[in-house]
Amino acid sequence: MRLRKKPKRWAQYWKNRVLTDLVRVIENNAHPHNHQIKGFFFKMYSISIIIVIFISFFATSYFFQKINFLPELKIGSLKERYYFIDGLRGIAAICVVVGHSWRIGVKAFDFKDFYLSSFSSFIASFGVQLFFCITGFLFFDQIIKKRANIDWNKFYLSRVKRLAPLFLFSTTISVFCLYAVSLEKISLISFNDLFNAIKLYLFGFGGQVDILGRNSGVLTAVSWTLPYEIRFYFVLPLVCLALKSNYKNLVLIFVVLLVISSFVVDKMNLWQNFLIGAFGAYTINKVNINNNMARIVIFCVGLLSLIASTNFIKDHYDLYSFLFVFVFFVSMILSKPKFLAKKFFVLTGDVSYSVYLNHSFVLVALSYIFYAFFGKISLNIPIAIVIYCFCSVMVCTLSFFSFKYIEYPFLKKN
Repeated sequence: MRLRKKPKRWAQYWKNRVLTDLVRVIENNAHPHNHQIKGFFFKMYSISIIIVIFISFFATSYFFQKINFLPELKIGSLKERYYFIDGLRGIAAICVVVGHSWRIGVKAFDFKDFYLSSFSSFIASFGVQLFFCITGFLFFDQIIKKRANIDWNKFYLSRVKRLAPLFLFSTTISVFCLYAVSLEKISLISFNDLFNAIKLYLFGFGGQVDILGRNSGVLTAVSWTLPYEIRFYFVLPLVCLALKSNYKNLVLIFVVLLVISSFVVDKMNLWQNFLIGAFGAYTINKVNINNNMARIVIFCVGLLSLIASTNFIKDHYDLYSFLFVFVFFVSMILSKPKFLAKKFFVLTGDVSYSVYLNHSFVLVALSYIFYAFFGKISLNIPIAIVIYCFCSVMVCTLSFFSFKYIEYPFLKKN
């Protein structure tokens, strides 16, 4: 007697159950009216937005390159300039924008589940650390090349011309915005509000303040980093004196012990990143790697250190953060990635200070402008991507204009 085979019900099960469940999961995680984009899909959404922000910035820079918006900048004409560092500076600025991009939703957009994941704040802190590394690298490179013989009067004058004009402009716009969004309370303005507004002009030393009940931190998010930079400038003459003395080894030991102890005493550590830059400057003046394969391997080590850091870093500026930034930055110094020296990367680096200072109030202003025309806007994923893209393009575009008409006239005088 011939036995009948049982029907293959697994195919029907796969079709009716597994695929149905998969579709339901996708819909539940991507539907515009769902309030919980979870797990894998939320991570993919955040990564996609981060990529969109970076592409938007570089595409905008490429556009300004093509129309020759900054003909004054003869990129490639200076042999002593590290153009790949300019590209790295541009990346640092965009990282900060990524971490602060939530400001788009302060008024017009009902972002709810369409903000980026909390990891975006770590990307912003990486950008800040990278800025400090670059600052330390550039100035220690000059100290090494000039054998610590620096014209300090000229140095400090150039720093004032570099930092002050745009900072004063950015702060004035931020103060104006704070008053503009509180017009209904303008009759209640007090001496304390005026005094707080003046404190904003102290290059970050005045901290964040409240004006008419609104905190300035939403618009002046990065001003807290400027005191670190300014203190670094005032320490440099002492560094040069130490390097000229006969006790260089003792000074080096003292600095190493100071770095180690600082991580024990305080979790909020930033000044050590200047030392990473100093080590990078020493390395680039002592080590020259010409083998392309070796440079590719070193570059990959730097990238892998960033990827690995996501599993170790628990706080924005902890010891692990310092170590991984150290590996990444030194890897970039040794490998000198040629793609970072592309003109549109360099242009992004040139306008990075404008991006750094202006992005917060530009994002908030765009949110209020959209609200004035369209009211509160509900989002879905495609619209969220478009909004992030548009706002990134606007930040980059306005930064090119502020660089050309506010920063560059003073840089030219330098």
